[in-house]
Amino acid sequence: MLEILGLSTDESRVYLALLERPNASYDDVAEVTGLAVEEIVATITLLEQDALVIRHASHGRPLRWVAAPPSVGLSARVVEKQRGLVDAQQEIERLDEIYRRGRQGRGAVDAVDVVAGPEAAGHRITQLIRAARDEVMTIIQSAPHPGMDPDLVEERRALERGVRFRAVAERGAMERPGLLAALSGASTGRIDVRVVRHAPCRLVVVDRDTALVPLRRADGATEGALVVHGGGLRDLTLGLFDRMWETAAPLLGGAGDGDASVAGLNGVDLAILRLLNAGLTDQKVASRLGLSSRTVQRRTARLMEAADVETRLQLGVVAARRGWL
Repeated sequence: MLEILGLSTDESRVYLALLERPNASYDDVAEVTGLAVEEIVATITLLEQDALVIRHASHGRPLRWVAAPPSVGLSARVVEKQRGLVDAQQEIERLDEIYRRGRQGRGAVDAVDVVAGPEAAGHRITQLIRAARDEVMTIIQSAPHPGMDPDLVEERRALERGVRFRAVAERGAMERPGLLAALSGASTGRIDVRVVRHAPCRLVVVDRDTALVPLRRADGATEGALVVHGGGLRDLTLGLFDRMWETAAPLLGGAGDGDASVAGLNGVDLAILRLLNAGLTDQKVASRLGLSSRTVQRRTARLMEAADVETRLQLGVVAARRGWL
């Protein structure tokens, strides 16, 4: 853990050992860490140079060591790291300004980068999500993209940074094992998912500034991607996403519960309602939520009763009007 502050693995182990066992000899530290005495001596020498340990010498007794208080010994390293991060951020801002000036002089052809190969396309998606500051908009097709992490690791990290996610997913994508669970698990109130019957392409847009469109061969396999930095083509991708977002059915996040609590509906009822509204069958809804088909049908009947309607079509209309979707 202390490696983040610049200590080696051995230095971290020895320092922690001295915190737990103050006034310890080389042999004591070796017993705790499992390192050879020769390694202990070399490591403590380095720690002493960094003022992280203090020697206690007394006549007739072996040399003993005490760890410096973390608030003293390690705080200086934290401050040093913070200064380095500030300097790095300032350098990034300077480089960003150079990059923006360079883009202003680029022609329409230069505003598009071609990324060759599915692996490179996946790496570029990861880079874009890591660089996101405000929002990531994505269109998800039924067929999995090679660059999409099923555990959504980078997406989760971006959510922790405060980045908002909006996803339009093909209905078939919700049948992909684990995808809905991953989206639900990643949701922190800043991820909204809507569903459409068909999406014309896979798309990732970061901060409404840079778009990535995967390239597919005739057989559907990904062979690379186009990265669009600006101009009319970037605006076209924004328009496509905005239009699909307006017409897609809400599935996860975004909408409030309206008067659902007043009607006696709980989270499972609302999840069933949204999945049905997205076009999934009773069986697929049951599979996604870990329920039986009969339970889904029973809860759907309860939803229809709460909405005071007789058909599922009427249920969808009333649910939208009451803010349940």
